[in-house]
Amino acid sequence: MFEDKTLLIIEDDKEFAALLVDICRLDFKNVSCIHDAKHAISVIENKNPDIVLCDINMPKKDGIELSKVIKTWYKDIIVVLMTAYPKYYNEEYDFISKPFLIDNLYAKIKTTIN
Repeated sequence: MFEDKTLLIIEDDKEFAALLVDICRLDFKNVSCIHDAKHAISVIENKNPDIVLCDINMPKKDGIELSKVIKTWYKDIIVVLMTAYPKYYNEEYDFISKPFLIDNLYAKIKTTIN
């Protein structure tokens, strides 16, 4: 489905992150994962992902703040945010609510790419 795309997952819940990595590896060229947003920019510079899937609520630096930096510095990178607390965020942010079906995640990514 996304065989020509690389994905960086930024998720502080290590079990959920591992599950996402295992599933997404089947459909992406390459999948990387980190567990906090603090080191995300250096990883992005090193890995140069096509898509970043980032949790919103994380310690030290939240996903919204990080997504603004990514969209400013790396305009070609697609950012999809995810949250278990959708009622706190408005339509200004492009996010998917956790838990989600992988098909719904892929549909969100496709929509964001287009």
